[in-house]
Amino acid sequence: GSGSIYQICRAFRNLESAGKWHSPEFTMLEWYTVDAGYLDSIAVCEAMFDEVFPPGTPAALRPPFARMTMAEAFREFAGFDLEESLDRESLAARGREHGVPVSSSDTWEQTFNRIFLQSVEPCLPPDVPLVLLDYPAGIPTLAARKEGTPWSERWELYVRGIEVANCFSEERDGGRVREYYESCRIEKGAAAVPHRIDPDYPKLFDGGFPRCSGVALGMDRLIALSAGLDGIGGVIFSPFSATV
Repeated sequence: GSGSIYQICRAFRNLESAGKWHSPEFTMLEWYTVDAGYLDSIAVCEAMFDEVFPPGTPAALRPPFARMTMAEAFREFAGFDLEESLDRESLAARGREHGVPVSSSDTWEQTFNRIFLQSVEPCLPPDVPLVLLDYPAGIPTLAARKEGTPWSERWELYVRGIEVANCFSEERDGGRVREYYESCRIEKGAAAVPHRIDPDYPKLFDGGFPRCSGVALGMDRLIALSAGLDGIGGVIFSPFSATV
């Protein structure tokens, strides 16, 4: 009932690592647009960048954003068709071809992340903001699925090669929301994540829920990148020692 909404707030993550671009405590801008999908959210984000970074700002910060699907990125930078490697064994074989350490106990998602971080993300163009869209639906999130495809309606925004924003078309199927929380419980163990399981949340979708899309943008990263810094240690008040 709120309509489109936003907030800028402090965020805390118990499992967030500390590093040049990571801190367990950070500032996030988050917004939800009603009657919108993930592609609409690209236009909203571009409009914001156009206001914040006026003409004359380096092209690495100026819209329009370049766009590339995850499948295109894997073909161009990792050299194989991701859609043909949607089972664990075939993706593990591809990973080993690229020198990525893969264990027989690794899940498909863990293998995907290793290949992406080693062979794809470092090759993303840094000279223009890039929207990397259509993430594999095999990565559990609360993003809506692109029906009839193995992808989800999700994108991440990269600025100067650093991920600064994450966007979904929000999942509105109560059954799929329940499946997501159950997958968290099975993967991590019920005793480990009781605080992450909200039994009432899926009920919000049982009576229908408006179409909407949400974006979460890391303010510390964006400010550091706009200032030409090589990490967030120079823009946060109390950096962890590993972030300096």
